[in-house]
This record gives sequence, structure tokens and C-alpha cells, in this order.
Amino acid sequence: MRAGRSRFTLSSLPAAEFPLVEEINAQQTLTVAQGEFRRLIDKTHFSMAQQDVRYYLNGLLLETDGKALRAVATDGHRLALCEMELPGKAKTNHQVIVAPQRGARAAAHPGDRRHH
Repeated sequence: MRAGRSRFTLSSLPAAEFPLVEEINAQQTLTVAQGEFRRLIDKTHFSMAQQDVRYYLNGLLLETDGKALRAVATDGHRLALCEMELPGKAKTNHQVIVAPQRGARAAAHPGDRRHH
């Protein structure tokens, strides 16, 4: 690569050697009480990293196995975990998502403009 009088050599791999990422079409719906979900977020959000270069720490891990919903957050120093039982037997497979910090807080406090 050249820019003005500068010249750089970049080490890279051919595009054909990168793994193919399959499109995920999984869709599940889970209904929980707003108060319980708010408690889940409120008990864990303090441990979410704030603009960490390790982007996977900048959110909230939500995991369900159909029996319980767990929220986990860490900033690399603190770890917070909160769990709630799901009513009845939810019709869901094991599911894990990492919700962005802002999205997790907004979902827990709908209508509160401070979190949007």
C-alpha cells in the first residue's frame, strides 16, 4: 500500500481462506413479566463494561434453557448473575444472545426516555 511517500506491506490471507458464516434464521419468542425482567437487568447492569475494547464485555448475556432466564454481565473485574424461573414450560430451545448495553437497559425500562 502506498500513500504519498509512505509504503506499507500488509500481511493478509486470501478471502477464499476465511470461513463462511451461515445466516442465522432462528426465531424464538419468550414472554416474561416486565417487573421480573427489570429486576434481572437492574441486578446485573452495573457489571457491564463501558466502552471496553473487548466488545463482548459491552453487553449483557441473556441465556435460557426453557426453564429459567439468566442474565450475566462482566467488565473483566466484576461478575453479576441473576436468574428467574420461567412460568410453566416455555417452548424454547437453549438460546444465548448478547444484548448491547443500551438495548438491555431500554428493554427493562420501556417508556423511560433516559435509556433510549
